[in-house]
Amino acid sequence: VFRRASHCRNCGVCICSSCSVSWSKVCIPETYNIKNENVVKVCKSCSSLSRMFRRSLLDANCEDALTIYNTGNVNLRCPFMTSKGEEAMLPIHCAAEGGSLDLLRWLVDIHFCPIKKIRTGNNRNKSQNANVLITTGKGRSVVEIAMSGVPSADILRYLVNEKNASVSGIKDLSIALNALEMVLKSSQPSQPSQHLPNPTSRPELMSGISGINTPERNRINNDLPSYNISADGDSTDSDGEAPIDARYNDADDDDGSVCTTVRDACIICYENSIDCVITPCGHQICCLQCSTNMKACPVCNVDCNFIRIFRP
Repeated sequence: VFRRASHCRNCGVCICSSCSVSWSKVCIPETYNIKNENVVKVCKSCSSLSRMFRRSLLDANCEDALTIYNTGNVNLRCPFMTSKGEEAMLPIHCAAEGGSLDLLRWLVDIHFCPIKKIRTGNNRNKSQNANVLITTGKGRSVVEIAMSGVPSADILRYLVNEKNASVSGIKDLSIALNALEMVLKSSQPSQPSQHLPNPTSRPELMSGISGINTPERNRINNDLPSYNISADGDSTDSDGEAPIDARYNDADDDDGSVCTTVRDACIICYENSIDCVITPCGHQICCLQCSTNMKACPVCNVDCNFIRIFRP
């Protein structure tokens, strides 16, 4: 009775009290904890795999991390079980702490591990900001982790440029300034174009037209064509030909005759007219056909609905 067997809440194998450890309920998916227990029992194998996977992420060991993940007993969207006083971290935080861009891309781009808080259910409370980054037990985001210690310029560029992560929430200004200095130093200096001459090797390019002597300037002016304007408004150049504007006047008329535009064109497809209004913001920017692919207003980024409008 006192050695009653139970099941590992992570992998499902039958275990007893001597071959199991206790985990917090946040370390496993909610669907694994049907009874909603605050403390769950897991086998020692799952506990060892979790510790080794965490260590491989912190050590930026891609090969070991992929090998451990292929066992099938690792949760990528749950924090690791830690001892009392240690910082609770998700796999994405450990990958950023280890400074491995490959592991971070593997987690975010391939396995879709979120770096921002995701709104679940039908709650449309505007106080929930979708751009809030997921933090560790000590309140550090993945961006702040990438800036701490020895900052990683590649990880910062990936988070800010590709994942639209904001750096405005960094509380420690010294960490942000240190990361900025590191990113600027790691940037490659811009090289001059090979097609342009070096101004320092040709002084006449530095001085401009004033560097040309007077006889040479007069020769250039004499070579330029001159135009004569008659009393009836017709103009010809020195060779007796009509000016360019007059020669291509008919061509401009032809271009105007084939030009077609759509009145109040949709900014998405530019083929249909705007025939819907966005509520509650009231913007009118697209057609009803393109609105089927949008859930938020492209202008103010609020959750919205689309209502068809009829114009005279």
